[in-house]
Amino acid sequence: MSVLIKRNTAIPVKKTRVYTTEEDWQTTEKVVIFEGERACVVDNNKLGEFEISGIERAKRGEPQIEVTFEIDANGILHVSARDKKTGAKNQTTISNNRGRLTQQDIDRMVEEAEKYKKDDAQMLKRIEARNDLEAYLYRALEAASKKNDAAAQTALRDARDWMDDNEELTVRELEDKRRALERAYKY
Repeated sequence: MSVLIKRNTAIPVKKTRVYTTEEDWQTTEKVVIFEGERACVVDNNKLGEFEISGIERAKRGEPQIEVTFEIDANGILHVSARDKKTGAKNQTTISNNRGRLTQQDIDRMVEEAEKYKKDDAQMLKRIEARNDLEAYLYRALEAASKKNDAAAQTALRDARDWMDDNEELTVRELEDKRRALERAYKY
């Protein structure tokens, strides 16, 4: 979950952020739109989704998909996504009444967000640590492969399997693993 437009932002408003792919050679990406205060999408209200096709076929992290959220003076949300290289684009419009929360729901969600603020912050740290380790493993495996370093490839794949098999690893466990691998394999 990433927030483009914060609650109580004056409208009309327009915000853009660049995202990328998570997999090699991905040519489509789903844009899912939520409203809410929580760090995890499951705790927020889904407003809609759409898919952008024809994005740059490249290694993960290389394509640049510009996502724009715009709320007009009538409270209507326009969301668009455009691949900066290929020009592929798609969009959706969400009216101010379709699937939107009532004031009572908003108040409840704000209260829950405050109540779970520390838990959400810890979850975000864990997600960031997991993403950092995953990104390191990806780069290191690619480098080890280019150098034909079979021992490093095996150790790095084992670390990736360990991470995949243990969804609830702590921030410290993830960071310790990344540091140990960085010391052993300087890629």
